[in-house]
Amino acid sequence: MAEDHEGASPGRPAPESAEAWFARVEAALDGDRTLPASPPDGTARWDAFPFVIADDARTHPVAPLAEFDRPRTGEGSSPCHCAGTAMPGSIEDDPNLMWRNDSWQLRRFERTGLPIIAILEPIAHHDLPELPEALAGELGLLMVRLAAAIETLPSVGRCHVNRWGDGGAHAHVWFFARPVRHPQVTGSVVPLWDDLLPALPDAVRDANAAHVARELLARHGGIALMA
Repeated sequence: MAEDHEGASPGRPAPESAEAWFARVEAALDGDRTLPASPPDGTARWDAFPFVIADDARTHPVAPLAEFDRPRTGEGSSPCHCAGTAMPGSIEDDPNLMWRNDSWQLRRFERTGLPIIAILEPIAHHDLPELPEALAGELGLLMVRLAAAIETLPSVGRCHVNRWGDGGAHAHVWFFARPVRHPQVTGSVVPLWDDLLPALPDAVRDANAAHVARELLARHGGIALMA
């Protein structure tokens, strides 16, 4: 029997609704609709967490559920950044473009304190859950090969791969280079540290990006747009 994705199959409980999830949050709020900012088992207690949080610190007031999610860039009347571009033209068109092939492009994040941050995205307009199978298959290979390419930088310990789907409706995957041998700039708080670390000098940023582009070219083909 086919499972009903709108609710429960016979004999199985239905997935929790948004209202049920938020009711549990509401029950934990204090009179100011805030939550503790530093619970005993929370991220703020990690040695790697970049901020000192007072024991009595609270969150901002927690807003109620909205009627619907806020539209992202590329949804509704908001055009996507890819509109009107079937293929990126050249490095002169975007100085942060590092690499591309017929289906994908890779750009560096212009300002970073990490050895490199790179964003991989399809050239055609697709959100991640809607990627055609051929692109999805190549994405898997590219994630592995790009992470390996980034980890050849001598200043990099590991490459963290992240996807956040709330900013834009165009699929994009982030690659964060975690510095080698630094015990605090590690794990899921690496993006927070990036906002605090001094920015790389332009020459270092460019050299790191060019190295990664050449490594990805050797591992996956395509065109390296930084020498």
